[in-house]
Amino acid sequence: RGSRALDTVERYAALNTMILLPSLDTQNGVMTFGQWAKGRYAYYAGVFNGNGRQGDNYRDNNSQKNLQGRFAWKPLAAKTGPMSAMSFGLGVDWDRELGQTLTLATLGGTTMNTLSVEGDRLGFSPDVFVPVGKWLEVRGEALFERFNDSRANMYGGFGQVMWNIFKTEKGLGLSPLVRAESAVMSESVGQTISRLNILTVGWNFYFNKNVRWQCNYIP
Repeated sequence: RGSRALDTVERYAALNTMILLPSLDTQNGVMTFGQWAKGRYAYYAGVFNGNGRQGDNYRDNNSQKNLQGRFAWKPLAAKTGPMSAMSFGLGVDWDRELGQTLTLATLGGTTMNTLSVEGDRLGFSPDVFVPVGKWLEVRGEALFERFNDSRANMYGGFGQVMWNIFKTEKGLGLSPLVRAESAVMSESVGQTISRLNILTVGWNFYFNKNVRWQCNYIP
């Protein structure tokens, strides 16, 4: 999701770990997408140049392509009301990468562990969003990235509950939230395991539909 759609100040740690890879820098590519059955089903499929040269990232300049796809299901899309936004999704990505370092770090930037990875990478990323009436929203995302040639894994995700204490038609509102998350790196060769667990407690104060104040406490 784009920054404007995030409920918290930071993306979850497992996703931040993957974003640190040079190959996930800005890329050129093409994507097709569509939906059917009145929006209940949707697909997205893209082919990207597989390197970070768009951002002058010389560390990952190769000729491989990055393939990505996602399928989404909104069982109540044809209905009205908050529950019509309920959705379930699954993304898949594949790439071949040059040798680089996978870094597990806290949301403040402190490095917890590193792994050297190279070659074939296959990933899966499920997500779920369930609004319970107007006042409660449950959201979760996860990812699993397998670096087959390096025999290394990166996985993790988060679960979040947000309460909409009040919201007006003009966008004014107050929504406290709690998010629990985990990120894990493991390597079958050296049996190196590193896990990072984080709890985020915060709230969003919406001044209008375009301006909000986010405050998060992250122990």
